[in-house]
Amino acid sequence: YEDTIEVEDYKGKNVEAIKAKLEEAGIRVVTTPKKVTEADNIEENSIVSQSVEKGKRLQKNNDVIELVYATLIVVYPDFTDGTYTEKSIREFCEKYNVILTVEYDENTNYPEGTIIHQTRDAGTPVTGNATFGITVARDKQEVAEEWLEE
Repeated sequence: YEDTIEVEDYKGKNVEAIKAKLEEAGIRVVTTPKKVTEADNIEENSIVSQSVEKGKRLQKNNDVIELVYATLIVVYPDFTDGTYTEKSIREFCEKYNVILTVEYDENTNYPEGTIIHQTRDAGTPVTGNATFGITVARDKQEVAEEWLEE
């Protein structure tokens, strides 16, 4: 028994900490990233699964365990669901270095400020320096007034 270690349930624990602990005990560790999004509610770098179940014993300097851990990818939300404003989308794009283009459309039956279209589907991974566009509904009256003021 001295040359073995009992496997624990490592799910939810930090992959680096567990890897260090196991390697110190003489167990080889293979780590594999699994992409998750914020919606999955899984902490970044936390273990989501393991190749050897809790209670089994691993032989020191012989056995290998694989730890699958969460790596967070940011995805575009559904900005057209009514909960976002042009301002909140601008903040999102600034945070993730996305180049935003905004178009205004007054020929709609939507209330002023409604986000009526986005150029990338919800769930698409966000990459820095990507371009992203939204279309915002605008009140016909306001557009006419702006035109008159010019």
